[in-house]
Amino acid sequence: MNIAQKLLTTIRFQHGMENCLYQSSTGTEVTGAAFLERILRRQKDLADSISVDEMVVITSGRGLDFFIDLFTVWTLGAVAVPYSPEDGPDHLKDIKRISGAHQCLDQHLTTPSVSLPATPDEISFIEHEPDQPCAVLFTSGSTGTPKGVVLSQKSLLNNAVATHAVTQLDRERLFVNVPFHFTSAICHFLSVCLSSSTFIGSEKKLIYADFVDRFIESDATALGGAPVQIRWLTDATQANALKINKALRFCFSSGDHLSPDVAAKFCDTYPGARLYPAYGLTELGGRFCIHQPGQPSVHPGSVGKPIPGLNVEIFDLDSRSLLPSGEEGMIVASGELIANGYLNNPGETRATFRNGKLYTGDLGFLDENGFLYVVGRADDVFKVNGKKVSSRKIEAELMHSRYFLDVAVVGYDLPVFSTVPIACVVASPEREFHRGLVLKHLRSALPNSHIPHDFILVDEIPRTGSGKLKRAALKALIQSREIR
Repeated sequence: MNIAQKLLTTIRFQHGMENCLYQSSTGTEVTGAAFLERILRRQKDLADSISVDEMVVITSGRGLDFFIDLFTVWTLGAVAVPYSPEDGPDHLKDIKRISGAHQCLDQHLTTPSVSLPATPDEISFIEHEPDQPCAVLFTSGSTGTPKGVVLSQKSLLNNAVATHAVTQLDRERLFVNVPFHFTSAICHFLSVCLSSSTFIGSEKKLIYADFVDRFIESDATALGGAPVQIRWLTDATQANALKINKALRFCFSSGDHLSPDVAAKFCDTYPGARLYPAYGLTELGGRFCIHQPGQPSVHPGSVGKPIPGLNVEIFDLDSRSLLPSGEEGMIVASGELIANGYLNNPGETRATFRNGKLYTGDLGFLDENGFLYVVGRADDVFKVNGKKVSSRKIEAELMHSRYFLDVAVVGYDLPVFSTVPIACVVASPEREFHRGLVLKHLRSALPNSHIPHDFILVDEIPRTGSGKLKRAALKALIQSREIR
């Protein structure tokens, strides 16, 4: 099989060659036919310089050129290694060292002046076994140490197919404001290729009002975003909410936890939109569990059930024994979509991939109906004076107070107090921050062990482009402040 052949054939016969496949941040549209044409041209340029199974770095920040190079590398039977210049030269050195990649595709490609009709029949494809690698997606996780997840042809493609089977995305204009080298953006683009939809891509990081304005200007009917972006739509002004409500039909939330409060308010504000809270991992090819649309009162806070091809179990952290429904433990995945491990990292591979299962490092539980609830990362739970504290519970109450646009809580070691919760917060422009009133709210809802030792006001919480918290960066930020 060849993942590019499968997707390009789908674009030709199901998406429609004349349908708009991609719209840039400036409004430029590219049809399915033009996309295939550019891949054919690029393949001719690169055919003599890229070998089968070679690792090739593909730089994002170039709009559609990133996806053209991604598909072209796949047609040639090579392995794509996505990278963003924003991650810096040291990160590039790391991924080149780990992957052994020598080539880096980072050109801004010129638009052909003469049309060259192209179909999948004219593009050549190197055939691979389904389990052969097609991409190495580097994830820094919570520590900042890069790990290259080896994804097979089968894992990445079938994850997209299974996701599409659940969401039934069809003929939508999907707005995505995520750097294209992230797993989430790649998954959204593959879904668009399968669904006769249009990918409206913007890699420039947008915040709050700019995000809402850009979403409206794009004439989008759907959003593939992080929970913080869902919240921005939910908190839009009444005038903007009315505009959004006329068009919005589909919303996919991934990258971090979508709180039940935000989900409920979103459904009330945009009753005509289907909301899909999801839970995903690069190690599974992207998506893991997706909650079908419904009233937020049904399984509030759940990320739903696994997509076809994956299963979920909960294991005790200490004994590694299987836990019954309702009991909290390590979330463990199994199934045919699991990655082939971490590239040239046998230690991490052995620790994470065991007996055909993926030990996610996330904590959660299953209810009696098989719906998964993610409590947080294992390191989101820490002890304060011998009592377990969940940073996610503190974050939920901070957001519930309505004083903040974004929050993040971590356990931080202080010489006198040992481990204490520290809250980094982005103040809401709609409501002035009063420490005493926030503490009063928290004390009415949480035990004393969960009350933050201090609040640090910041302009922005350090997050990845897909919305996940950069814990190492957050702890470095806290360390730079004088906390007593």
